[in-house]
Order: sequence, then C-alpha cells, then structure tokens
Amino acid sequence: MVICVSLVGCRDGEEAGGATPSGTDAIAFARLPAWDDGLAELCYYDAVDFIYGEPRSYTRVMLMNREWLNPDEMVKTESIKDASSLPVFKMNLIEEIPTQNYNYRYTVTTFLGRPGLRLEKLAASSQEWCGVTFKRLTRHADGLALDTYSYFEGEADRRWTLAPDASVYPVEAVFALARQVASTGEAMRLQLLPKMRSTHTSEPALTACALSREASGRRVSTPFGDSQTHRITLAEASGTWIATYDVEAAAPYRIVRYEDRDKLRLRLRFAERRAYWDRSQPSRFYPQGKAP
Repeated sequence: MVICVSLVGCRDGEEAGGATPSGTDAIAFARLPAWDDGLAELCYYDAVDFIYGEPRSYTRVMLMNREWLNPDEMVKTESIKDASSLPVFKMNLIEEIPTQNYNYRYTVTTFLGRPGLRLEKLAASSQEWCGVTFKRLTRHADGLALDTYSYFEGEADRRWTLAPDASVYPVEAVFALARQVASTGEAMRLQLLPKMRSTHTSEPALTACALSREASGRRVSTPFGDSQTHRITLAEASGTWIATYDVEAAAPYRIVRYEDRDKLRLRLRFAERRAYWDRSQPSRFYPQGKAP
C-alpha cells in the first residue's frame, strides 16, 4: 500500500499573468484566475524513458484546461451555467515513443474536480503494433471502478471496485497535485494506484504515500530557462522515494523537471497557452502534422 504527503516571470510567447510569490499570500494553483481565460496550458518536455531496457528520447506533451462535466454521463458539457454541471480540470499526458520497429503511443486523460482536485475520472490508452490496452477509472456512489482491457493473456477484460476514498489517485494525477502542494506548501497524504500508462494491466493495489514540499527553494536550469522552484517529493509512507517534481515557485506553478524510480526523466522545453482545438491557432512549438 502507498500513501503520499503533500516559473518565475514571463518568457516569449507567454502571458504576463500572476507572478505571485508562493507563500501565505499566494493563490493556490487550483484557484488561479488564468484557468478561466478560455485557453489551455500546453507544456512540452524533453523526455527519456526506458522501453525494452533501452533509453528512448522523445517529447511529452502535458495539456491542461478547465471544463465542465455532465454529472449523469460524465462527459464534457457546454452547459457551464447549469448548477448541476461539474467543474473540472482536464489533464492530458500525450506521448509517442520511438523503438526499433514501431512507436509506442500513450494518452492518459485525468479529470480532477475544481478546485478541490478530487479524482473524478480517468481514461488511459496504449497502442503499438502488438495491440491496444485501455483503462477507465470512474467514480460512483459506492466507490471507484477500474475497468481494464489488454491483449496479453491473463489480462483480458477485468473490473475492480475500490472504496470511496477521496485520497485515492493514480500516479498520473500527481502531476497536478504536485503543483497544488508547491503553491500552498501543504503536504498531502495519498492512497496511490499503480501507473495507468502501461501496455499491461494489474490489480490496483494501493500504496500509502506522502507528497511534500522542501523547506528551501532551488534554482533549476532546463531548456525552457532558469527557474526558481520548489522541490516536491513523492515517497512511500516508509520513506522509499518514488518521484521528484521541481515546480515553479510562482504562478502558474509549472513542473520544469521530473524524475522517478522507473527512470522516466522530463525537462521542460517550451510552454504556451492557446485554444488547441481552434485550427486557426497553430502551435508555436510543433509544425503542422508533427504533433503526437
């Protein structure tokens, strides 16, 4: 079982919004006014991960914006003024990782309630030439349900039910939680699920963890530039290290550097805010047709 405890200034192509220092007067990440500007935040990372025992270099896209969900169907709704609609953050982790014969493609979409950041829903998919793996995590009155499908023998269609514990999160959701901890300094205790980003499925064993912020800040250099950061550490209740998140010490509290015990490493290369769904607004990072 796992339990977890809980950039400076503007760069070219960014909006000059809220460089409030982190501290008692800082606005918490989940309550930043920028989330209501109708745009999405897109962060592009130089990434290295290991597949077939070899390091693979690629770009990870981390996309986040606010939406509203229809509580009956738990899908996006345009009825944002309906009191029953559920305000959420949508966070996408998107990757295409080259290997010798074909590419691995991962997408993980996590919906977190706003501003409380409760896990509401997750969908994850993995595709490569051998097959497709899919996972769906949904919240119900009696708890969380995890449905999985895999092409591996012994991992066909399966369903698990988890207790209705608000502290249960998949590893992927911690990319948002770390930003909240950086902005408030308040540690979080979590019941952590295994990674959803995988070609395999497994029984959803929970691990008690702590997500916490170091007392002193540190300067971090990445391809995006130099940033004053807070170091956020995810560790098991026993103290065993899981991951480190270096997060901007000022709004919008982006993650500029990341590494974990599975040897995944991320370094922020570029960031932008735009309506990615608007075809008249091209990316300032990816040429047309090159995004994963």
